[in-house]
Amino acid sequence: MIRVGISGMGEVGRYLLRAHQEQTNRILLQQLVERGALKGMVSEGQLSERALDDILNEQGVDKGFVEIVAVNSRSPPDKWAHLLLNSSIYRRFPGYFGTRGSVGIDNDKNIIVNDRTIKTYVEDNPAKIPWNETGVDVVIDAT
Repeated sequence: MIRVGISGMGEVGRYLLRAHQEQTNRILLQQLVERGALKGMVSEGQLSERALDDILNEQGVDKGFVEIVAVNSRSPPDKWAHLLLNSSIYRRFPGYFGTRGSVGIDNDKNIIVNDRTIKTYVEDNPAKIPWNETGVDVVIDAT
């Protein structure tokens, strides 16, 4: 697993996060269908995030090769989290197969995407960020 940090949550950084989630959705759906884990379900979009996590854990599905674990932005996370969730260009954030409420902020001002906490920094100089505290292997400069 490669742990990634994104520096810059403007249009490019938010798109990277969205694209990562959409690709993860495709991988998860393909693995679940191949294993027959969704048989009897009316539609994948009706799965709750908790039910999906239970199925993934039960099936031992690999959730991907890349994990976004930290982001940095000059603006506070509540401002760009709203733009991530509701993009006028890319529409509503896809979430787990389109479930609602997939983006939020916790009490420590970290962003939560599909029940996964992503450490959030608000720093002008990305060199000052302790990326290693979150185990980041690669930082993408999206400024």
